[in-house]
Amino acid sequence: MGPLAQTLIGQLPLKSALQDRSFLVTGTTGMIGGALVSFLRELTCLLPGLNLRITAQGRSEEKLSRLFSHSPDLDLLVCDVADLGACDKRFDFLVHCAAPTDSRFYVEHPVETIQAIVSGTQAILELARTGQARSVVVLSSMEVYGSPLTEEPLTEEMQGYLDPLALRSSYPQAKRLAETLCAAYAGRYAVPVKIVRLGQVIGHELQADDKRLIAQMIHAVQSGDDIKLASDGMSKQTYLGIDDALSALLFVLLKGENGKAYNAANEETYCSIRELAELVATLAPEKGIKVQVAQQPDASQYPPTRALRLASDALRALGWEPTQSLRPLLTALIAD
Repeated sequence: MGPLAQTLIGQLPLKSALQDRSFLVTGTTGMIGGALVSFLRELTCLLPGLNLRITAQGRSEEKLSRLFSHSPDLDLLVCDVADLGACDKRFDFLVHCAAPTDSRFYVEHPVETIQAIVSGTQAILELARTGQARSVVVLSSMEVYGSPLTEEPLTEEMQGYLDPLALRSSYPQAKRLAETLCAAYAGRYAVPVKIVRLGQVIGHELQADDKRLIAQMIHAVQSGDDIKLASDGMSKQTYLGIDDALSALLFVLLKGENGKAYNAANEETYCSIRELAELVATLAPEKGIKVQVAQQPDASQYPPTRALRLASDALRALGWEPTQSLRPLLTALIAD
């Protein structure tokens, strides 16, 4: 992550903005939250005298302690995000990364999915309001766009259809409501909150509990197994490398407009699930991996066929540019 830190130090006023400030990150046992904490800790080493106090929130003390070594600049906060509204601490900057991420969980626990997303977001907004935070970013998802009718690039004001009676809609509907909460707090209480709608993020490595389709593809190739798709693979979407995701969060945090949403995706990565699987298979040619389509009789945990072609023009207008392309990201994951 060193090159990213050096690049952003040259692009953003990180020293002046973060000097002697406090920073809360939620969901830090997940990929994005954990990577953000690691990045901020690196900044404290690269910028002498930064004196940035970082708090990493998570529900599991064991996971937090395993992920983050002790240091004077880091506090571990073990609690549910929904309980943060009653927290008596004040934070200058807040980035809310915590949310359920498993499609099967959305279907099997739709009530809990909605409650976790909505109550967690409101708790963060209350904490920011009472603590007079300088800036807040809430992570949202490309899934708020539902199922657009065309493959036209999606800008932030566009919306597609979502079936409110489908159990899996618990996740995107809750994300939509969380965004409305952000707009309400920005408009009613002047909370300086911004929203980032992420394309699917690809990390430097796979977490052990990653159940996403892309993780299943990588594991299949690493094991020498064929890639088996449980749908027709015709859905299309955009992707984003973890370094680009972190830079997007920081650009929006420090330069974004309050109450506004920003798409964050690399438009050049747009492809279908089937095309992604074929690409993954070609990255290990010696294994002779094939892609098989074996549609499941119960597809309720999967989103409907859709085209989520996120356009990141608003984020680019802040000075952000993606740097990570799909093939090197996937190659690195396979080699991990």
